[in-house]
Parts: sequence; C-alpha cells; structure tokens
Amino acid sequence: MTAVATPTPVVDALLSAKPTRLRLPVLAAHPACSACDLASAGARTVGMASVLWARCRAGDTDTAVFVIGQGPGATEDYEGRPFVGPSGDKLAGFYMRESVADDYADVWCGNATRCRAPSDAKPSVGQLRACKPYLLSDVNRLASVYRRVAILCVGAPAHES
Repeated sequence: MTAVATPTPVVDALLSAKPTRLRLPVLAAHPACSACDLASAGARTVGMASVLWARCRAGDTDTAVFVIGQGPGATEDYEGRPFVGPSGDKLAGFYMRESVADDYADVWCGNATRCRAPSDAKPSVGQLRACKPYLLSDVNRLASVYRRVAILCVGAPAHES
C-alpha cells in the first residue's frame, strides 16, 4: 500500500498500518434457522447473511465498518442480501456524498434480524434475541480478521440488539 499525504494523524495511522488479513471473512447464512416466528412468517430469504458492501479503495486494509440495520425489507428479502432496497439507496447516497469509509476500510452490511418481518414491522425483543447469536458471530468473525472493526447501528432495533 502506498502512503499518501493526508490531513490527520488518524488517517496516516490507518494508511501505514500493516494489513493483517489475507482473505475476506465468510459470514454465514442460516437458512435452517427456526429460532423465532420470523422464519415461518413467509420470508423468501431465511437467515440472510451479512455481506461485503464496498471494498477499500486503497487496497488491502485491516479496518472494517459493519453497518447493522433493523432487518430485511421487501427488496432485501427478494434479492437475499441486506441494504439493496430503499435503505441501501439511502446508505449509498450518504456513502457517495461523504466518501470517507471506503478510503480506509471495507464496509460490511448486515441486520439485527435475519428474516423479513411481516409488513416490515419493528422486530420484537424475542426476535432480536433469537438473531443475536448470528449477529455476534458476524462481529466476532470480522474481529478475528480485521484489526479494527467499527460498528454503525442504523435505527433503534439495531442498537438494541
């Protein structure tokens, strides 16, 4: 990685840090999940996996940003990936406007719940609790590969989980 002149010591530190990962982590889907009522509520994608949303423009990095949303919407359920519907459009708009994270980090996206709730309802405490082990597994997997992982919770259910 080639260092470039940057305005802050934090950015200099990120650019000069040695990458610690050799390959991208694999974050698992959980299609056989039956931990709560969402899996049987008619969702097309059950146990949706978290995904790499944007690669670092500088090349290999040891920093990840993990964006966690409430749960899949209709478009995400159909596509089988998080943040591809209206929420993904908003995230992409912010991301393109600010253009900070992808200069120094890989950006991952996931959800507090892995299955779509009927009518995109706010997940219950029980549904959040049922999906929490999967979310923690993703965080731990990212932390085992990247030296730094920043977590951005979008909305109250993601923050509560």
